[in-house]
Amino acid sequence: DVKLYRYGDITRDGKININDISMAAVFIKGKRVPADEEQSDLSDVNRDGKQSIADITKIAAHAKGKRILVVDEGFVIPELADMA
Repeated sequence: DVKLYRYGDITRDGKININDISMAAVFIKGKRVPADEEQSDLSDVNRDGKQSIADITKIAAHAKGKRILVVDEGFVIPELADMA
């Protein structure tokens, strides 16, 4: 089986929520490292090659329903465009 995960779904449970925010914070503080390359990639939502506060900010805004998480600014689902 092939499983696909969204950027920001660091825990890979199919949802972007407080658990993902917490996991990103743990990575940034250096208390844990990503389990594998995929988890590292999922946590780098701004695609700059590292986990940072900017990633937490984007994940948190999405989890709170404030702003849809968009990784590729050139592709936004039309019905979600007003949240992007």
